[in-house]
Amino acid sequence: MVAAERSVIAQVRAAYSSWRAASEIVESSETAVAAAELSLEGVRAENSVGNRTILDILNAQQELLSAQVQLVTARRNAYVAGFSLLAAMGQAEARDLGLEESGPLYDPVTNYRRVRGIVWDWQRDPDQMATSTSTVDIPAPDAEIPAD
Repeated sequence: MVAAERSVIAQVRAAYSSWRAASEIVESSETAVAAAELSLEGVRAENSVGNRTILDILNAQQELLSAQVQLVTARRNAYVAGFSLLAAMGQAEARDLGLEESGPLYDPVTNYRRVRGIVWDWQRDPDQMATSTSTVDIPAPDAEIPAD
């Protein structure tokens, strides 16, 4: 019993540390994106007066894109770390996450009451109705890059 409690405490502490570290990385990545945007703006301004070349602008755009990719990756890692923390704390159940709207959730007490008197396992559950989300209203993706 004590070993299980210590294991849970260790898991929660490790998950919390990972979440904090990931959150700090998100903040630093946001700063890097802001710096890369400012750098690109400066390079474009210098290009307009003839001090920089198109290659310099392309390099600055590449640095901005790289910083944006790092930011997206950091946000994903922070999200996963946050979910791992919720799971370690026992708060990652469907009801905790507000997933009731997507359909009925499994209730072990209701299922027990349904099968309590059944001796033989020859009965079949009623066929489930498949439900899915619609993607009709989602616009098609395009390859346009917004201009700064």
